[in-house]
Amino acid sequence: MKVIFNKSDLVNALDRVQRAAQTKVTSNTNNGFFISAAGGNILIQANDYTIGIKTSCPANIEEEGVTVIAAPQLQSTIRMMPAGDITMEKGDHENLVSFQSGSYVSKFPTRDQVEFPDVQEMDHRNHCLVKCRDFADMVSLVSFAAANDKQKPIFSGILFEVTKNTFTMAATNTHRLAAKEITLDEEAAAEGRFIVPAGILSDVSRILPLYDDKSQV
Repeated sequence: MKVIFNKSDLVNALDRVQRAAQTKVTSNTNNGFFISAAGGNILIQANDYTIGIKTSCPANIEEEGVTVIAAPQLQSTIRMMPAGDITMEKGDHENLVSFQSGSYVSKFPTRDQVEFPDVQEMDHRNHCLVKCRDFADMVSLVSFAAANDKQKPIFSGILFEVTKNTFTMAATNTHRLAAKEITLDEEAAAEGRFIVPAGILSDVSRILPLYDDKSQV
């Protein structure tokens, strides 16, 4: 496996999945960053069984391959490397992967990718489209009212309610209540009500492309 990244592209991709990377070295799960280079595409993902994040990254693939890098220092190490191209390389039967930029070389241990909990995509049949900026604003406006008490898990989340043309978020800790409703540009494919953990929504909001007014989630 051999891939050449631009440093800024790799840093941005690792930043997007960092929240879901299990960086505790004492974890008995297959933690780390999953990197796949195949078919001209680079996919980077992480999954801590609470939240799973998958993203793409532009790069030049010289040799295809898949690896799981079990190193909490990966992100900070890449940040310290010189600007420009970074070459990631791993031999077929090696358990170390190297990152090189100029004379700077770092090596990290790898794990068996077969046991990695792959981030699965949904079929998107029952969905509604919300502008990313509207979604992030709604989370910001209601999340403060959610409970922090783990003994009340149902109140530590945010209620989603979807009707044909309306999307509503609401949160309460039984002492305060916050709610926000918006009108959808397109009618929802299906109606529904469900609760999502507030902490996960805050993480999702941080990785949304808010600079693009046309982007949707």
